[in-house]
Amino acid sequence: MFISIKRVGLMAGVSLLGLAAACSSGGSGTSDKTNTSANSSAASTSASGAGAITVSLSEWKVAPSAAKAKAGEVTFNVANKGATQHELAVIKSDAAPDKLPQANAAVDEKAVTISGKTEALDAGKVSTLKATLTAGKYVLVCNLPAHYGQGMATAFTVE
Repeated sequence: MFISIKRVGLMAGVSLLGLAAACSSGGSGTSDKTNTSANSSAASTSASGAGAITVSLSEWKVAPSAAKAKAGEVTFNVANKGATQHELAVIKSDAAPDKLPQANAAVDEKAVTISGKTEALDAGKVSTLKATLTAGKYVLVCNLPAHYGQGMATAFTVE
């Protein structure tokens, strides 16, 4: 009987350890453990072969960790570092980031090709967006009303 109780205790401890590891490895939690640099040298580099791009959203900037990615599935790890809600929309377009068609104080989503979009993220929240992207030019925008007009857009290239 003592051996059975000892084994059950050991198995429960191992299960809890596994659960703790699973909870701390990414997911859609509310803390952002990725250190993102918003400077221009970070934005001018290409994404690694994994295709993961970290995007920081704040008033009034969209700051990806790389300005380019390889064609295929691209993962955007999005963090709202601002004080208000933001979202990320990935739009395929040859237009300059500030020249997308507009309607109702935002990009006219009926007039552009949206390759992927997050939900609106409250301040401090994170989200993951996976999109299959073909080679070409894209614009990363926050398309909440008036945010695009405040400059929340940046060019992005897929090779």
